[in-house]
Order: sequence, then C-alpha cells, then structure tokens
Amino acid sequence: MLSYGQWQARQETYEDYKVRQSKAEYAEQAIKQAGAKIDPTIAEVQKFTCNVADPYGLYGDDEYSCIGRLLFARSPDGVWVVFGDLPEKTQEVLNARLAAGHFAADDDLAF
Repeated sequence: MLSYGQWQARQETYEDYKVRQSKAEYAEQAIKQAGAKIDPTIAEVQKFTCNVADPYGLYGDDEYSCIGRLLFARSPDGVWVVFGDLPEKTQEVLNARLAAGHFAADDDLAF
C-alpha cells in the first residue's frame, strides 16, 4: 500500500498524462507499421519476457503489470514486433515456420 506521500508523488497533471499517452500511441503505431513491412520468409523470431499488457514498455511502470512471455518478430536488424500486432498473413507464415522447426530449438519458441 502506498503512503500518502508516495501517492502524491505519482500524481501527474492531465496535460502531462495526455502528452505521455500521445507519445506512446504514436510509437505504438510506428511499431505496427514496421510490423506490416516484415517479410515473414526471412523474419527472425524470439520469445521475450515482458509486461503482456504493455509489451513495448510505452506506458510506464505499472504495479499491476502482468509478466509473461510473448513471441516477437522482426526483419533482420529491424524493430521487434509482438505477434499480435502483425498482419494475419504474416502471423500464419511465421506460425508455419515455427511448426516446421525453422528456428533454433534452444530458443524454446513453441507455446
């Protein structure tokens, strides 16, 4: 439980909140656009432990976060994008590659 001083220190103005929210939404859109450009035939896939509600860490620390492991994909040397933010066709091809064993076994990628 937070003390009153801790609670007060966490408060932000509505304007600060809106700016932070806008920046996070813009970044999330940019990540999804990068995901739309991923070629699934050459993409890299990795599983990362992260806050499943905020996998990109855009919305700040949350004491109620839910930590789990999610699959991410990227073009070689590109931006990591959560599978759920990829186009459906890209997900289908990547899932087929996962099932066919195209990724290293030590990555423990299959759920």
